[in-house]
Amino acid sequence: MKKILLSASLLMLSTAAFAVTDGQTYAAANGFTCENLWIFDRFHTGTDYEASPICSNQSRTAATDGEYVYVTVNATNTGTKDDPVYGQVHVHVYDLMTGAYVRDMPLTLDGNAYEGQLVANTIGFDSYGHLYVAPYNANGDGSGNLTIYIVDKETGAMTSAGDLYFFGQAGRVDYIDVVGDLTAVEARCDVMATSSEAKFADTDDAGEQASASGVYWWYLQKGTPNVWNGGFNGGMPGLVIKGGQYYPETITTTDATTGETVTSVNRNMGNAATLTMVRSLWSETDGPRYFYAEGNAVAATLYDMNGAKVDDFGSVQEGVIIPAAGTNGIHEMMVGDQAFIVYSEGQYDAPHSCQAIISTTDADYTFASINNLWTVPADGMGQTSDGGNRIHCITSVALPDDANGKAATLVLSFKSFNGMAVYRVAEEGYGSVAENVVAAADIRVNGDVIAVSEVAESIEVYNVAGQKVAQVENTAEVAAPATGLYIVKAVVDGTPVVKKVIVK
Repeated sequence: MKKILLSASLLMLSTAAFAVTDGQTYAAANGFTCENLWIFDRFHTGTDYEASPICSNQSRTAATDGEYVYVTVNATNTGTKDDPVYGQVHVHVYDLMTGAYVRDMPLTLDGNAYEGQLVANTIGFDSYGHLYVAPYNANGDGSGNLTIYIVDKETGAMTSAGDLYFFGQAGRVDYIDVVGDLTAVEARCDVMATSSEAKFADTDDAGEQASASGVYWWYLQKGTPNVWNGGFNGGMPGLVIKGGQYYPETITTTDATTGETVTSVNRNMGNAATLTMVRSLWSETDGPRYFYAEGNAVAATLYDMNGAKVDDFGSVQEGVIIPAAGTNGIHEMMVGDQAFIVYSEGQYDAPHSCQAIISTTDADYTFASINNLWTVPADGMGQTSDGGNRIHCITSVALPDDANGKAATLVLSFKSFNGMAVYRVAEEGYGSVAENVVAAADIRVNGDVIAVSEVAESIEVYNVAGQKVAQVENTAEVAAPATGLYIVKAVVDGTPVVKKVIVK
């Protein structure tokens, strides 16, 4: 499990500033607790949320680096220059621990305003802390390419991570998923996406070809930045998932002329198709092992890298909530040694209200092992339509273990035009992170070393992906890695000290 560790100083901000919660009490379940740190939505902070820059159906996705929440507000190329959603894309930044608004970051490309419709449909972080945005791509004939931009978190300046070509394999892409290192310096990088409908040149079954969904996979080898390869057999970037490989496998419709009920094979994912790689099973050598794909016509389904269905909601135990038709959004995470799946319960059509369901699962993230623990917020976030084609964006970040070794993870739930919230899921008895801090010890960057003010039994350095990049023992310093953001954990007199540092 790749963990992102936060500095103790940030965690102690949880009682400051925003402090509006959903007001619910979530009972401990299966040895875990759930607590809302803050919420910013239509139901609980109505007028404030409605006046905010992210209260827009152009706000599609959100991401966190363990310190802040980044929300894109896409521009539109229709209307007039006086329209607040015309033109330049903006990223709005919030404090992860408090929900307090921090700043606005307009995006630029080659020194110019980054403008256009849906040009920042996806915002996210790779496994090494690089912020990125990606536009939707109509990809009507497969002749073009997908572009991902790495964003400077301070200035909003964007640089291309290279061109990911479709090589004739057509199908609209709305959202992407990234695991690994987009710069290819620290590790390989994998990018995947799916389409609502695909017409792939290598599909000879015309009936399926016209109504199947496509899956795309590109990767970078470590040390080869901007050189993207197709991930599937033969080096191609795409394959088709044909009818019968979705959940549900069949759909029931009513014939407009006769009024008769017609049952047919479900042949594609529908609009707002999304794909999520199973991060906990991703390999720096081989890339992803499994991925989830879904759209507003089908619920999340687990596939292997040949596009074969592995598991779906049809295998869940009695009592497990199956997502309502029309919604999408799923995320896997760990809390200590326990695997979790968090998924969208439904859209905003009554009785649904943009809720997420936090559930335990087994180490392979199978649906058959899902056990629902909590639905959050218990009273919902909102019931305002965002146009129907927006992903329910769910992500997480691991906290440092407490002084007794208990684990906790923060869950960010974001739904376009309705709100966002952060929940802490922890092993029961998880204590204050302040217990991890030794007042007499300090950690600083001193030239080309990271220095602890006292001799430590051990010093460990983690990148923002939670990967250990350096470790020393019985010393007061360790060589600083390459420039970037790091989390340093030093053990002084048997007590851990955790601090975020920036190496320049």
